[in-house]
Amino acid sequence: MPKAAATSSEASKSIPLPSLKRVLSSGQTGGAAPLGIARAVSGGRAPAPEWRTVMSIEERLGVRAKIRAAYARHCDGSFEDLLETATALGEELLYQSAPGRLDYFRSGLEFDAAVGQKRAQMLQGQQQQQQQQQQQQQLHEGSASDGERDAKKARVDEEDEDEDEEGSD
Repeated sequence: MPKAAATSSEASKSIPLPSLKRVLSSGQTGGAAPLGIARAVSGGRAPAPEWRTVMSIEERLGVRAKIRAAYARHCDGSFEDLLETATALGEELLYQSAPGRLDYFRSGLEFDAAVGQKRAQMLQGQQQQQQQQQQQQQLHEGSASDGERDAKKARVDEEDEDEDEEGSD
């Protein structure tokens, strides 16, 4: 029996396992990011395309809507329930994604900054949407006023033609 155990440990030594490294939300690797890990490719194999690069914004928004609906359904409309649930899920994600104990604690300390950055991103996106909507409204109002101006000009031209015809009679 000990020989079989030795054989399995030798086999695990001969098979190189890919290492895990942290991935920042921007896709860059480095420091302790609060969420996400990616496998580093070992050996001479070409890396498979990162699945996050093929996700559309619509797909991500769909998943975000499902998450929001789940919170609404299970948190009874109470802010405290929502905060407690979100806190537990956030901590669990940090715990699962940290490759080591120190990374886990570092991620916990950096979580405040990550929340602040995400809120700033969300507010910036909302402001950009509002600006785009205002620009579209202005363009629509501008095209409507152009149409009104053209119609008014056509009426004036018709009246001028009518006056010319009456004057020639």
